[in-house]
Amino acid sequence: MSFITIQEELEIFYILHKKNEHAKTIVLVHGAGGNHLSMLYIFNYIKKKWGNFFNIITFDLPFHYKSTYAKNTNAICTINKKVTINFYSSVLHELLEKLHLISNNNIIMVGHSMGVQISLRYASLFAENINKIMLIAGCDKVPVKDSFILSLHNNYDRTIKLFLKDAYSNETYHDMVKFKNAIDDINRTHYKIVINDFAAVKSFNKSDKDIDFAELNKKNIYFNILYSERDKIINQDCILALKNKLSFAKLNLIERKSHIEIIFGSRKLNNFIDEFLEQ
Repeated sequence: MSFITIQEELEIFYILHKKNEHAKTIVLVHGAGGNHLSMLYIFNYIKKKWGNFFNIITFDLPFHYKSTYAKNTNAICTINKKVTINFYSSVLHELLEKLHLISNNNIIMVGHSMGVQISLRYASLFAENINKIMLIAGCDKVPVKDSFILSLHNNYDRTIKLFLKDAYSNETYHDMVKFKNAIDDINRTHYKIVINDFAAVKSFNKSDKDIDFAELNKKNIYFNILYSERDKIINQDCILALKNKLSFAKLNLIERKSHIEIIFGSRKLNNFIDEFLEQ
């Protein structure tokens, strides 16, 4: 568990399992309002089974949980203009560069939710670095409603609870301890950043200019797309449309999992990860 300074002002928290500088690197990217803990199950599973073959990194996106300003942790109100998918992708690139984890065709991306958009944007910017990508419960275009953003501004606590109700299973929602843990987890990140995340997701790729699908297909990048029929956050039609934009993509269903709990571990998830890494 470490911190590294990025762009001279950001302290980025990360957990890195490093095999060696010549191994491929698996990069785990969390979603809106999430943090490195969101991806910890996947990190630990891959480390245990595949740690002798890959470097693995999970991290907090800028201003999420432990990642903050290097010198002024109260400067959060000044960052609204920076918090975009493009900004997150550029920070990710500098993080990987500073840790000497980048070389040609050696990055394996695994993105969840908003992390799907970040992975797609990163791959569009640095396609030469990408080996393959797993996209979990996310899409390139996510129709976040203006009324939802407005409701977050007007009554954040109530609105975020309603969001989490849909993002988790009914079992978790009706379990007071589990649902409180879900609320506590998203509250690790300042509410302004969570709102900005949803706004960034909403605006991403609206004009089809943020992702260069032609370049991704030209590079023959392999995509493995995981989704669940019980995901109330990401529309299945969007996921199917995304698959159709990619020349080398496989679609895999994980049944009966909510938007967030799809990454918390199951035999199917493990099998799909193994299949993906063996590809």
